[in-house]
Amino acid sequence: MTIVVVEGVDGAGKTTLINNLRDVSREYFWVLRASGPANSSDQLQRAVDELSTLIDGSPTNWVFDRHPLVSEPIYGHILRGKSHLEGMSAWGYKARIQEFSKIIYCRPPFDIVQEESKHERQLEGVHDKLRGLYDAYDEAMDFLRVHLRVPVITYDWTAGKLTQAYKGTTCDINQLFWERVV
Repeated sequence: MTIVVVEGVDGAGKTTLINNLRDVSREYFWVLRASGPANSSDQLQRAVDELSTLIDGSPTNWVFDRHPLVSEPIYGHILRGKSHLEGMSAWGYKARIQEFSKIIYCRPPFDIVQEESKHERQLEGVHDKLRGLYDAYDEAMDFLRVHLRVPVITYDWTAGKLTQAYKGTTCDINQLFWERVV
């Protein structure tokens, strides 16, 4: 089983990348999309538990279009001043994140994200705080990569044909999603 989480701010190209994978993938997989932000720590804990129950022991490959354990600390702090993760056990949080096979961090240049995010309906406050979200994602991905040793691949769809996405070399979308990161 492979668990791939595609992350990034609104307008970064996450859903488009996943839809493109669906068109060309040589692997069978399920896509789980965030249904919106949690309203409390209890609701977030239930959502994470439900996701964990769904994937535990499953032979299926999973692709998350965001995962609450990654996006909630970023969006919660920037938009509400507090993350609902603060009510969860740090050990459970880290253990679940370390189960991810990789995170693909969609990160085109900020001006592109800013323009793209205008074409979609966003949560209240996202447009006004987009720069802060963008910078917070950079910090979070560095933390996950360095401190939790989660494989994080930065993907910039504006750089061309999946060049910057995978060790600075050209790859196809299947390599980006399914190859093991060393």
